[in-house]
Amino acid sequence: IGLVVSDITIPFLGSLARAAEAAALARGHTLLMGNSDEDETTERTYLDAMRTQRAAGIILSPAGRRESGYAEALRAAIAVPAVLIDRSLPELGWDTVVADHVGSAYAAVGHVAGLGHRRIGFIGGSLRLSTNRERLEGYRRALAEAGIVEDPALLRLENSHAEQAHAAALDLLGGPQ
Repeated sequence: IGLVVSDITIPFLGSLARAAEAAALARGHTLLMGNSDEDETTERTYLDAMRTQRAAGIILSPAGRRESGYAEALRAAIAVPAVLIDRSLPELGWDTVVADHVGSAYAAVGHVAGLGHRRIGFIGGSLRLSTNRERLEGYRRALAEAGIVEDPALLRLENSHAEQAHAAALDLLGGPQ
């Protein structure tokens, strides 16, 4: 079974890789894994290697940096059963397993607003990625429902790695309010 993740340093994807490996081994399969590091050329290199190794199926967390024709290139590169994880590509019509990013962010912000907080920050990654756009949408919906006007000074974007998010949190917490 081939597994290509977009960024192995994301704890969710690292945990997913371990679970996929355990499930594959329990069923007498091995797991071939690659980390695209959000680069579609690297992703294609791994998919080509998995085709050469005759993987029976592919689990793919699609790269975030997508050139035009990306979906068509994936369709051509993967000729075995495939499932997308973490990010969807509706134009492919493939099975997809994703979290409810809008609902999760909405619930978290709604909870904090329900405790009486009015200055609620948002730390997220690149808005090129659907997951981050969806989280921001949930954040904004919850603010609006709570009657809180969004303050752009409380947004910290382009924080895809834990170290960046930590620095952004310290920046927000160290502000005047």
